[in-house]
Amino acid sequence: MTSQSSTPVIVNGAAGKMGREVIKAVANASDMTLFGAIERQPEYVGQDAGELCGCGELEVPVINDLQGMLVMAAQEKQPAVMVDFTHPDSVYENVRSAIAYGVRPVVGTTGLR
Repeated sequence: MTSQSSTPVIVNGAAGKMGREVIKAVANASDMTLFGAIERQPEYVGQDAGELCGCGELEVPVINDLQGMLVMAAQEKQPAVMVDFTHPDSVYENVRSAIAYGVRPVVGTTGLR
């Protein structure tokens, strides 16, 4: 799914303002590939992640299954990164899950205590 020199990136909280900006940044980066886009709000599920953020079709559908995405990322040869812009109530569990699957978490969620 990704090239050997490209870091696979999962964006969790893809439909939020910062999630969309991360998708744009990854789409424009030569050393990263958008591996997955996760969003819990049902009105965004099924949309193309690139269309969601206004940067054109990326052929990456928005889904609402973080665990399933982490399983797929764990099977890749290149280690993946999960950028989390979700909610303080869920971010800790998201990070624990990512680590359990060997996916490196990057947290941008605000309001943590």
